[in-house]
Amino acid sequence: MTFRMRTTLITLGVLFATAIASGVAGWHVGVDSAAGFFADGYMLRNTTDVRTQVAVLQSLRNGQTEKATELLEAYLDGNIIGLSTRNSFSNRTNAAVAEAIQKTKDYRSNYPRHTSIQEIDMGVDRVLQNTPIKESQP
Repeated sequence: MTFRMRTTLITLGVLFATAIASGVAGWHVGVDSAAGFFADGYMLRNTTDVRTQVAVLQSLRNGQTEKATELLEAYLDGNIIGLSTRNSFSNRTNAAVAEAIQKTKDYRSNYPRHTSIQEIDMGVDRVLQNTPIKESQP
């Protein structure tokens, strides 16, 4: 093997190893960034849940059942509107979402609710009036 050929092979080997190392490092950074992003979202959701639950509990303990009910109704509205993206989830999740929507439809047929904010009412109505999700066969 000539010196030139050996130098070329070594250079190609170093370039190949560098490319693999860069790919692994990039993948690791990407995974860490994505995990941090989703963990932050999860924690923010939990903090909202905790604050709402504490407010409801305080209202109930103070005998303010109407205020507690309104807090829960508003919280339900927000969660229902959040379910409007349900078509992008798996069939298993879609079945759970469809069940949650049906339970809310049943509840709201007995206890109708309208807010002073038209966009919220429209968002809730849009989800509750949507057709049920059809599960595909595996």
